[in-house]
Amino acid sequence: MTRVLIVEDEPSYVEALRLVLGAEASRSIPPSTARRPRALPGSPARVILLDLMLPAISGLDVLRRCAASRLA
Repeated sequence: MTRVLIVEDEPSYVEALRLVLGAEASRSIPPSTARRPRALPGSPARVILLDLMLPAISGLDVLRRCAASRLA
């Protein structure tokens, strides 16, 4: 099973992505959680579906934090 991490602030988009991917193949985190690097999932995702225009943080910043937490 491929791990897919969804970071999206619009619940209807998350649900649509889960329907397409299959609920067991995806995990989503709320954008408020994405601001805290320690709260990001510990097991690596093979794919990240990331909204670049999140309300409180840039999606690029989330991506940088994901990369930094994997390299640490």
